[in-house]
This record gives sequence, C-alpha cells and structure tokens, in this order.
Amino acid sequence: MNRLDVMRGRRRAALATLVALVVVTAASVAAILVDHGTGRSAPPSQELVASAARSSGGPPGAVREPSVSGDGSIVAFTSVPTVGPPAAWVRDRNAAAGMVVPVPLPDGATPGLTAQEHAVVSADGCHVAFWAVTARIVPVSPGSTSPGSSTSSSAATSSTALAPAGSAELYSWGRCAGTRPAAVIPASSTPALTGTAQLAAPAMSADGRFVVYAAARAPGAAWRVAVVDTADPANHTERTIQPSPSPSPSPSPSPSPSSSPALSLTTVDVSADGSTVVFDAGPDAASPPTTVLAWTEATGARTISVSPTGTPASGINAMPSISGDGRVVAFVSNSADIAKETSGTLQLYAGGVVSGALALVTPTPGVAQPGNVVQPDLSLDGSQLAFTLEALGSPVALTSPVVVPSAVLVARSTAGVVSAVDTLSTDANGVPAPGTSSAPALSNTGRFTAYESDAGTTLSRDPQFPAGIDVWIAQRLPALSVPPATAFGTVDVGSSSPPKVVQVSNPSNVAVAIGQIAPVGSGFVIGPDTCSDTLLPAGSTCAITVVFTPTAVSAASAALTIPSDSPTVVSTLSGTGRAPRGTLAVDEPNVQFPSTAIGTRSGAQTVTVRSTGTVPVAVAGAALTGGAASQFVVVGNACTAKTLATGSTCTVSVVAAPTTAGTLQATLSVTGTNGESASATLQVVGFTSTVTTAAPTTAPTTTARPGRLSAEPSSLSFGSTPVGTESVPSVVTIRNDGGSVVSITDVSISGGDGQFTVATDTCSGSQASAGRTCSVAVVVRPTAGGEVTASLIVRGSRGESTTVSLVVDSTYAPSLRAAPGVVRPGDLTTVTGTGFPPNRTIVLQITDASGGGPTLPFGNATTDDSGAFAVGIVVARNGVAAGGWQIGAVDQPDFTGVRAPVLIDRAGVAPGAPTGPPGVGGIPRPGPSRP
Repeated sequence: MNRLDVMRGRRRAALATLVALVVVTAASVAAILVDHGTGRSAPPSQELVASAARSSGGPPGAVREPSVSGDGSIVAFTSVPTVGPPAAWVRDRNAAAGMVVPVPLPDGATPGLTAQEHAVVSADGCHVAFWAVTARIVPVSPGSTSPGSSTSSSAATSSTALAPAGSAELYSWGRCAGTRPAAVIPASSTPALTGTAQLAAPAMSADGRFVVYAAARAPGAAWRVAVVDTADPANHTERTIQPSPSPSPSPSPSPSPSSSPALSLTTVDVSADGSTVVFDAGPDAASPPTTVLAWTEATGARTISVSPTGTPASGINAMPSISGDGRVVAFVSNSADIAKETSGTLQLYAGGVVSGALALVTPTPGVAQPGNVVQPDLSLDGSQLAFTLEALGSPVALTSPVVVPSAVLVARSTAGVVSAVDTLSTDANGVPAPGTSSAPALSNTGRFTAYESDAGTTLSRDPQFPAGIDVWIAQRLPALSVPPATAFGTVDVGSSSPPKVVQVSNPSNVAVAIGQIAPVGSGFVIGPDTCSDTLLPAGSTCAITVVFTPTAVSAASAALTIPSDSPTVVSTLSGTGRAPRGTLAVDEPNVQFPSTAIGTRSGAQTVTVRSTGTVPVAVAGAALTGGAASQFVVVGNACTAKTLATGSTCTVSVVAAPTTAGTLQATLSVTGTNGESASATLQVVGFTSTVTTAAPTTAPTTTARPGRLSAEPSSLSFGSTPVGTESVPSVVTIRNDGGSVVSITDVSISGGDGQFTVATDTCSGSQASAGRTCSVAVVVRPTAGGEVTASLIVRGSRGESTTVSLVVDSTYAPSLRAAPGVVRPGDLTTVTGTGFPPNRTIVLQITDASGGGPTLPFGNATTDDSGAFAVGIVVARNGVAAGGWQIGAVDQPDFTGVRAPVLIDRAGVAPGAPTGPPGVGGIPRPGPSRP
C-alpha cells in the first residue's frame, strides 16, 4: 500500500478524511503573491536535487517529500516508482551523489519488496529515520489499483501495483557511520502495525538520538504518539506521549485535547535536543485536528492553540512545527478566536511554547486571506518560517499531496506580521511558477529550502525539462554591508589613533554566519568585536572596533575582510604614519604681572617649560612676540640649546618693563629644532606714578575705596539644551562697585568639561572705573546628557574677582532620515540617525503614518561615539498598504518621539505591479547555485 497519498511526512502529513470544510473563491497563485507583496525580491537560486525523469540518482516515477540537514548539504526524500514499492533516498549535494537508503529485510521478506516511506534526515545529516513496510507484488488489471492503495497524480497506471501485507516498522539509519538500519520500534510493539496501519512521518532530534513517531493500527483507529531514545541499541527507551486506547472508546462530545487520545492526527515534530514534542489531535478519526499540543516529560501534554483568554481555539488547528530550542511553535488555523481573523481560511500562527502568546504571521487581521496556508516548517534557529500557499478554489484539506496550484514561501519573522516574505518557487524573473509546489523543509537558518514541485520547466529554465514531480532546493543568498572606507588620519609612529567603529549590517532575509575576523596588519588592530564567530540575524548589525597604530613613516592601508557564508565584503582602512615628534607645554599658560609704574620694572615671573612627548626635544630658543613685546624683558633663559628628555623641564624668567600706560600683552614662545612649540601669554597694566606733596597743614590723608567687581545675574541656567547643539548666548554684566579703577585681566570658565565657552568678552584688558560696566556672553554646547555645572570667573589685577554659576540640564535631540524615502515593498532603505546617545543599541520599528496601527519588526542599529548610525533595512512586504508610513526609534528614557516618513509606492503593491529589476533593494541577484 502506498501511504504517501494517505499520510504525508513531518510537518506536512495529510488526513485523507478532511474535505469540504471551508470553500473559498477561485483565484490564481500569481494574484495571491501580488496581494502579499511577495514577488519583489530577487528570485532564489534553484538546484535540482532529484528527478525521476533525469539522471539525478533515482528510479523512474516521482520523487517527493524532502527533508534537509541543518547545513543544507544532505537531502532525504522518497522515490515513488511507477512500478514497485517506494524507496528512501539520500542525496549529498556537496558530493553531487545520491544513494538509496539500505533496505531492512524482515524475516522471510524478498529483497526489493519492502516499501520505505517518510524518510527524514537529522539536522547533523548523519541519521535517517523512515518507515519500512513489508509488501508483496500482485497482478491487477490495467487502469485499476490494488485494494487499500491509492495513486498520486504522478503515478502511471501499470499492470502491477503494491498491495498491503506484512507489518510496518520504524527504522533509523546511521548514514555517517555506514551501519545498517536498526529498528526503532519492532513489528511486535503495541499497537501492532500491520500493512493497513496509518503512519505519519517521524521527527528526529538534531543528533538523531531521539525519534518521535505517530501511528494508528488501522484507518479510523486512535493514534499513538511516542518518543524513542535510541542511545541504547539493545533496549530503546520509549516514552508514550499520547496512547492509543484498547478498545477505543467513543469520544466524548467535548474532549479535553490535553488529556484525550489523538484520534486524528497529521503531524509530529521535536526540538533539537528531543525534550519537547509538538503534535496535533482531533476528537475522532473523521474530523480534522482541532488542537495543537506541546509535550515535555515534566509537564505532559499542554494545549498550545489557545485564544488570548486562554481557552482552546475553535476550528482547525493543525500541522505544528517547533524551533530547535523548543521555544517557538508554528501551526495553521482557521479559528477566529486567536487573532480575530475572520476570513475562514487557514492562516499561519507562531508563538511561545511556554508563554503561549500567539501572533498572526500571514495577513493582517480583517484582511481576506487569498488562499490556505499549509505545511509550515520552522528553521532550527526559529527565525524563518516556510509554508505552502494554496490557490483559492478548493476545500480546505490537509491532504497530501497538495493537488491545487500552490507556491512555496518563506517568512523572515515569527514574531507577528512579518517584515519580509520570499517566494521560492519562481522563474528567473521572480514570477511564481505555475502548477503545484509544496512540502517545504528548511535548513538551520533558512538559507536552504527543499521542496517538491511539478513545475520543473519553469524552475529549471529549460523548456525541454521532462514533466513530473521533482525535489528542488532553493538557496536565498545572504548579504552583508559595510562602509566602503574608514580613514584614521595622521598618527605618530608608536602612538595609537582614537578607536573607530566599522558597522556590519545584514540587509538580506536570512542569517549570515560570520567567521573569526583576524587582525588586518599594516598597523590596524581589531579591538572589541561583536561580529566574529556569530550568526548575524536578518536585518541586524554588529560592530568591529579598529585602532590605527602605525609602525612606519608612510601611508598605510588594509582591507578589513568579513569572512562569512555570504558574498565577501571589504572595508578599506587607511591612515598615515609620521615620525614621532616631541611636544612642549608650559605649566603657566597665563602670566599676570602686578600693575607696574611706567619706567619701572616688576618682579620676575618664571615660566616652566616641560617636554610632554614620547621623544626628547632640542630647544632652539625663547622669544617675545606680540604688540607689546617691547614692554617685557627676558631676564633668565635656561632652555635655549638644551635637550629636554620626556617629562623634564627648563625655565624662562621675564619681567614687565612698561613704557606706556594701559593693559599691555605679549607672548613668550619657546620653540624646538623640529618645529615643536609652546607659549605663555604675558599681561601687565602700566600706570603713571603721581607724587603728592603734603600741605603744611596737618589735614588728614584720605584713601580712595578699593575697586570691587560684581556680576548681574549671579547665575545662568541654560535649561534643557539638546546634546550637540549650541545654545543662544546668555549675557552677564560686570560692574565695578568700588571706588578705584579695576584693571580686568582675566575672564575664564572653570569646570564643565569644556562644554561652556565665552562667546564675546568686552571685559578682558579693560579699565573699569567706579560704576563702569562691561559684558561677557556665554554659550553651552552639551556633549552628553544630564546636568553639567561650571563657573564663570572674572579677575582684576589686584585680586578683585566675581563668579557666576553656570548650569545646563542637557537632553538628546536625535533625528532620523530614510533614503530613499519612497520605496516599494521589499526595497532596501538606509536609515540614518544623528544626535542619539553614543555607543547605544537603538531599536527601530515601522508604523503607519499616524504612529498607530500595526507595528512591524524592523531591526536594530548601534550608534558610534558621536551618536550617529546608518543601517540598511528591508521595508516590510507583507500586510503593508500603500501610502504613508513612518520609521521610528523606540523611545528610551533619554529621548522620545523620533520619526522619519516613508512612502510605500502604490505601484509596488497593486495587482499587476512590476517585480523590479535585478538586485532590487541593494541585494545582489543570486548567481548559479553552489554545492
């Protein structure tokens, strides 16, 4: 008996009794894909895995029901010949070789008369599980089939057919070890499985150790679900998940799915470690599955298909698939209870196994679903979700094979309305292939998808390709993006530049495996690195920090190559090394002399000169410059012709010798033989000395009141000034409230990390007589968020001073820009942000023009030291209406309300819209497939 037409494999098994439950209006698959916005991305690379009509490693007939290893290199499938029993096959894509799975022969069986069905391969590619059914060949009249068997659409009528006999056993074959298949459950197990047994495709843990099976003793009997630990070949440990009662009781009117037997079933699946099993169940053999359940040994079976209120969902809930970590489950449902979706068609849901929160993956609630979604398959990492989308015009049927026009698609997200959907079964221009394409099976990250299709002419791009059902594998090429160049400027040999961050983005719809990023040489050194040895999810970014430490006096460049399983990307690094130079500094940059009478000399002031570089400095000389250079005299010079080692000092002594009145200013410059220099500002107030002769009387001598400085206002608050922006100047009025003239010598700011600066100053160098005023204007340009304080200090030549308190409570004022701002669904737009907090992860999302409506997953970006970023992101393709949308940065405690408008071009979503040129959205069109 050929069970391929009765119960299909893992995640895509069928229940032949489920028919005519929901009828919908007819439409083409092409129209479905336009409505979903899924025909726009570059078509995937197609590779023929097995074809019964070509020399690809299989006998004549049909090849179908594929299963793929985690890396996409090993594909298991079932060959259905026109004559004789079906057989399990494995193809190694890397070796370009196929082989039939060894046939286990029960006692007394004749070689070649054992049917192998529902072959699945483990994620590591080393184990294949399958059912083996002993059979016999009996003659039948032309045009008929043997009792109890059925024919597929591809099977030719012949004079012989497979008739049921013998027993069914589950086997596991160690492909890598080269061992013979070993029985997982023998024919003597309970329930006994004869030739009329109902068999679902098994599921395997990633290493092949745990095998989950589902079987019913006969049509109409209850199903048994169990997991087998094959670690002990002599005594396999079997844990029953859902037992088959004996005798079978009549089902209650409202059975509890979490405790009643699985009286109908289509699919079983298991997590990578074998600890969590998902399956569907129905109340009786004539009904479809109504409940999706998850089982662990600790919790038993729990209902997953529930409404937001926690009650079991109504209608059909079937075909579950689970992620490798056991945290995410996907299934199909036509229930209106989960997401208030009332179209009545089977749609796709995904959610947490533990949390139970479910999200609609296919169209938005309330939008008519243009066909039924069946056969979901989650990638092992849980990030990708493949499914078959049936055209309208047929009853809902979880039957196998799919017999209505259909296409294979992959959704990038399982967290709600998806941000990207790729159609896999297409021609070279991305147009959906006619006919039937179904039964998708994903690799670990979703890069490879195996599926069966009768559209070989379209998929092969060969008009002479023979008709039939073949197994294909589609490869969606990943892609990375990096800045083309990063410049480090000029850096002294032996010194290091400030670190710079190279941001790596993944704008494709599949994860990219990035290898170890090695040092690139030529003085460029990799620092903190969040990219190496990571799997970068679709739409995400990572960062590589690079420092330039030149080793030679010359221009340097290097290629920062990002090794990955995507096309190679390179960022060019450049910088220039220069010979190390010493540096000089003075300990007293501002030297204030006391007011000195014209024609006299002040006391000497000493300026200390220090070598602060990494190499010694030979001092060439010290000189006075500036308009009042003649008013000062160098009276001591211990620096000229002296070589200063790093950190050592010398001194220059200067006196003021004014010859004119007023504020006099000059510069003392000390230079080195290689151009090094340091300087100090010298200032003195020269005044005329007046000698008063006392009167012969003894009248008392009066002394004028000393000068006194005051400020109005005494404090300045700059409020909430945005980071990176300069405030409006705030003015302080300085007044001499004393009786004597004040020579104002210095206006400075203390504290504030350089964020406050003096914009204008009419005070420095002025002579403020009693009651006279001058002004100082201050601005602030915050460099970080939070409150910053400082002091404005105004000093006079005789120690007079006044202080003004400065304060700012700075905030971030980021901005976003999307370019291009007019896109079609599936295009790549670059989102640029500025003014954000530096070195932070910014979460991006897309909403409608009002800021409400559905929120679509969009991606993350990492800001650099200046708070800026640029990241390429694929615009959502599914459930997105034409018109105004906006990209927003999710609000944080230190910023809110950052949005950038995006217009979805109506031509990109309307029926009959063009599919776009090659490489739309900046993603290169795939070339020929690789092994």
